[in-house]
Amino acid sequence: MCRECFTEVLEVEPTPDLGFQQVKHSRSLDAGWRPVAVDREKLGPGALGAEIATLTFGTLRRCEFDAARADELHVAVFDGYFAGLREAGWQGPVEPVRLGYTAAIALRWTVLAGIVRMVVDGAESVRTSQGTLVPAEAVLEQRVRLAEFLLDRADKARRLAADAT
Repeated sequence: MCRECFTEVLEVEPTPDLGFQQVKHSRSLDAGWRPVAVDREKLGPGALGAEIATLTFGTLRRCEFDAARADELHVAVFDGYFAGLREAGWQGPVEPVRLGYTAAIALRWTVLAGIVRMVVDGAESVRTSQGTLVPAEAVLEQRVRLAEFLLDRADKARRLAADAT
């Protein structure tokens, strides 16, 4: 499935107008880290689930959650978002939400070129949004795992899109 196909998938099912969505989940992934809300003020209409892709991808890209555990983050964010949709009264099926979320993550593929550059040229240390310095070696390891996660989501999005047709 090509980039345009993922983009088309994201245009199929619009996000219901539910305003500010609470995102809740039953388990804390790491001490001190727990998503509590998705503020859709600046997002506008789009596919169900697409707006939370930025939360998952950005958290991993900024080295704020171990990419070796990316699937745990992925599940917690999605489950919390879907529970929030239900709490707000939306009763649609889970499939288009999962497809929108997964396809939107897969569309972050452009970061792969930067990851390849890091492998060749070396990475630089980065600071998380909390100010923690992440050493260059850890950044490179995190980004390689992020690349694996992105490619896995692209495969999953292709399967979900095929099942939806």
